[in-house]
Amino acid sequence: MKLCSRIKKIEEELPSLKDQCRELLAVKQELIDKARTIIVGNRSLLQRLQASTGTPVTTDDEDPGFTNFNQVIDEWTAQVRPNTGDKESGPEDINQLLFSAIFKSD
Repeated sequence: MKLCSRIKKIEEELPSLKDQCRELLAVKQELIDKARTIIVGNRSLLQRLQASTGTPVTTDDEDPGFTNFNQVIDEWTAQVRPNTGDKESGPEDINQLLFSAIFKSD
């Protein structure tokens, strides 16, 4: 009886949990989008500043922080990417991937 009661309670809570997961995914994507915009913008400004001062410009490969950031973004994209095997889509498609992942799970 207790097991049946517990299963019924879980079934009742499931829609709410799905909504909360969708909301969490959307907020996480917004955070990633903002972080990407800010970090890439700051990186570009830093490279222009380095070039204008005559300092050697740090390339993406020479910056472990930027490399790690890109790795995290790539991992997130791989998690959100639908199981279509489409590896050709670029970072600009991440919002569409997120939308597909959220609504494909229904």
